[in-house]
Amino acid sequence: ALIGLGALAYSTGPFPLSTHCLGEATVLVFFGLAPVNLTYYVMAGSWSMPVFLASLAVGLMGANVLIVNNYRDMADDAAVGKHTLATALGGKAVLVLYALNAIVASVLVYGSWAELGVYWEVVPSLYTVFAVEIAVQMRRLRGAALNPYLGRTSMLMFGLSLIFLVAWILN
Repeated sequence: ALIGLGALAYSTGPFPLSTHCLGEATVLVFFGLAPVNLTYYVMAGSWSMPVFLASLAVGLMGANVLIVNNYRDMADDAAVGKHTLATALGGKAVLVLYALNAIVASVLVYGSWAELGVYWEVVPSLYTVFAVEIAVQMRRLRGAALNPYLGRTSMLMFGLSLIFLVAWILN
């Protein structure tokens, strides 16, 4: 229900968040902070700082998916007056934000990975390298040529989550 409210607030109503440079913040809250922390609380009956940090990381990775989408649509959005972070900040700045989100997400979860053992702690570093490489590659592209980078960004997020689950189960 909470994610549904976030989706509605994102796209409809008198102040749709997606048209006021608040899309990435909405994703951070409704696809990172809220679902991860609430799910953990329902299952564990308590709150945990590592889970909170992981929820921020998930939200930042999800925001990166939206950043790619808005970067791809930047010219069209500007033409119709849709205000996204990409249209407000410009292409270079939003790609820097993409890279910073990836770096911060990795830093936030590094301690949890390190607790799993010496070999697992390399995973968030690899995520960062791949994400920054995506940001560098996107600089040269526009429009539909960015569609594969939506998939790559989503797969990085999914891959990091899946590998963490496997690592947690194995330990």
